[in-house]
Amino acid sequence: MPIEKAQIIQVPNTLRAKVGGRLGAIDADAIAKAEAALSELSSQFGDWLLEEVKKLEDVQAQIKEEGYTVE
Repeated sequence: MPIEKAQIIQVPNTLRAKVGGRLGAIDADAIAKAEAALSELSSQFGDWLLEEVKKLEDVQAQIKEEGYTVE
């Protein structure tokens, strides 16, 4: 049986065309604004998290009392 030569198929990479090519220059002002927003939110994170945990505990208690049904 003769040995067949391997065939290599080159598939074009179309990802760059789908996402719009290269990224533009990094905007230092935009980064600074984002960091400032994150810094402001970080001071509120603890209170927000406590509120979310309280909501989960309330729902858990309700499910224990009434049971769980899919709505």
